[in-house]
Amino acid sequence: MLGLGHIGASLASALSTRGWKVWGWDRDAASVRYARKEGWLYHVARPDMEIDTHNLICVIALPESAVGDPKLSKMLSHLPSGTIVTEVFSSKGKGTVVLERECAALGLRFGWSHPLAGREGNGVASADPGIFAGATVLVDALAPAAVRADLARLWKGIGCSVELMSTEHHQRHMAAGSHLMHALAYSLMHALGGPKSASPSVLSTTRVAKSSPEAWAVILASNSEEVTASIERLRKELGKVSRLVHKGDGRSLFKYLAEGQRLRLKLEEKK
Repeated sequence: MLGLGHIGASLASALSTRGWKVWGWDRDAASVRYARKEGWLYHVARPDMEIDTHNLICVIALPESAVGDPKLSKMLSHLPSGTIVTEVFSSKGKGTVVLERECAALGLRFGWSHPLAGREGNGVASADPGIFAGATVLVDALAPAAVRADLARLWKGIGCSVELMSTEHHQRHMAAGSHLMHALAYSLMHALGGPKSASPSVLSTTRVAKSSPEAWAVILASNSEEVTASIERLRKELGKVSRLVHKGDGRSLFKYLAEGQRLRLKLEEKK
């Protein structure tokens, strides 16, 4: 486990309680000490450590910006040939492309993952193994069959369901969902100007604005083309409702809102 933030530490905890021997490392030594104290780590890995464990899966739970970091590259270079490497970046942008090439050059097998799990908060102290129960994990549809099978075993073993998806589809899918919702939540707080009190609807709509700005700046920039397209579609819809409200056209406004309600209720039917 390379990276012991919210997702990495949560995964280390979930795996260790199910009998996996988790080797852990993080650029922050305090995070490693915390995870080891909690009993989530079988062993603390080092950048220069030779690991002779067979059937190894290396999960990179660091920010996408860590790709190219000499310490991460050194750690990867000491993995046994044939090791499966996966990452859990929220965007499969340049970092994923560079990492896949680096793994190929080192004789490592690569396939990305993206657990649709987590909650607000960051860092090892926010770890919660329960976030994976019933969660969907997107897995690289173009990874070799053996890699997909082992990644599915990993994620299903902690209670997740697995959905195969291409990188291109992933970027569009996430831009129209999680990425747009985060951009919207941060923007809404700017629009509201930081009110002293807020209604429950404001609090629920802007919930994800409590997430790490540092992490989300990287994610949104990584998927810039698709996120920009999603923001443009939202801008057009806001323009429509703004014109209807300005005209005081109750009938047309009702039809617009009713269609929005229908689409929202349709989401419930898919669960």
